Amino acid sequence: MPALNRSLRAAAGLAGAISFLFSSVATAAGAWITENGGPDMAMASAGRAAIATNGSTIAANPAGLARLERPGVVIAALPARLDLEFHGTGDTAGRARNESPAIPMASAFAATRAGRWGAGLGAYSNVGLGFDFGEEWVGSRIIQQAELRTLNLAPAVAYRLSDRLDAGASVGAQYASASASVAAGNDALYYGPPAGLADGQIRMSGDAWAPVASVGLAYRGDDGTTLGVAWTSAVEQSMDLAVRASGLHPMLGGLLQQQGPATLDLHMPQQVTASITRPIGHATMLAASAGWQQWSDFGESKLRVAGRASPLFGQGLADTWNVALGLEHALDPRWTLAGGVAYDSDPSRDGTMPIYFPVAEQLRVAAGLGFRASDSLRLRMSVSLVDQGTIRVDQASHPLPLPGIPPLTGTIRDSRIYVFGFTADYRP
Repeated sequence: MPALNRSLRAAAGLAGAISFLFSSVATAAGAWITENGGPDMAMASAGRAAIATNGSTIAANPAGLARLERPGVVIAALPARLDLEFHGTGDTAGRARNESPAIPMASAFAATRAGRWGAGLGAYSNVGLGFDFGEEWVGSRIIQQAELRTLNLAPAVAYRLSDRLDAGASVGAQYASASASVAAGNDALYYGPPAGLADGQIRMSGDAWAPVASVGLAYRGDDGTTLGVAWTSAVEQSMDLAVRASGLHPMLGGLLQQQGPATLDLHMPQQVTASITRPIGHATMLAASAGWQQWSDFGESKLRVAGRASPLFGQGLADTWNVALGLEHALDPRWTLAGGVAYDSDPSRDGTMPIYFPVAEQLRVAAGLGFRASDSLRLRMSVSLVDQGTIRVDQASHPLPLPGIPPLTGTIRDSRIYVFGFTADYRP
């Protein structure tokens, strides 16, 4: 078992490094993140629960650990950029654009196999959203900046039940961090003199840990066709929020001090994914996936202030489904080319979203190029483009109970997410 011990020690070090990285930077993406640097990223997540070539299978289907040919370590750098532009309609005048720069994300995995057993450790994210509209826009009292980031630290184990069927499970911890900044109206209409004060600023932030789990099965047929199915658990996060304020009207500042702690209750969705891969000839692999995510549970999330619980989504959210289709082709013994497309349905119930959750139906297009540098080292470069089209905003209420927050109507147009993947896969 020396290889197992070496791989797990390497994984622990990598997990610590990635944990530090995620605690230092924002996460920017469209809610559910499938991009983690694994081979499925270049195929828009097609086949992700059936592909098992390295430790990144922990994030998709832990059963794949039982089929790894060699121990190894995977490190991926995943810079991401969210293009977002709001156009007001009706009484909401003006525009706002996401001002956040490209965000450095990352993932790391280490895994090994001994006999019928496989084991590994992963550090990766699967839920995240972040943007910054700045302080000078018409909706600044509703939101200026918002950010949700997660990190899963996932030890996993798998067992080969037979020559064809493998089972695996992961029980780990999810770190979640959230923050938001809003402008606070100092209007004398609400608080009395002094009049003419500029808006103040309120920032809320907090983090928490909660358990997360996944289980999966993988089946391999005589012709090389592989079937995989995996389930990821829901996660119940409850964060105590630190509230910091500046420039508030004296009356509002005094009221804020009397409110007591604020708490954010988030219900991260569970997910089920089914995948298939099938070889076509000796150089090509066809991959497909279908999945379901319980965003209706996330739609029950609440902000609690002074004992009052306010829903983040007045109309709730709907469960979503997704499909993906991809192809990987070996150009020669050293180079591989891959591509894919995927579709995720709209999580809104009535076609509108609050401005602080700019997510809609998604069309994902991806491509990637792999290079076998040596018998031990494989490199991969991938790019994923997610197009959300137009998101309609019609927001008349807000979970933060402050006066002077106006209704907001408009559209977010041409919302796109760009994720680049640079992966090193080392198998000693």
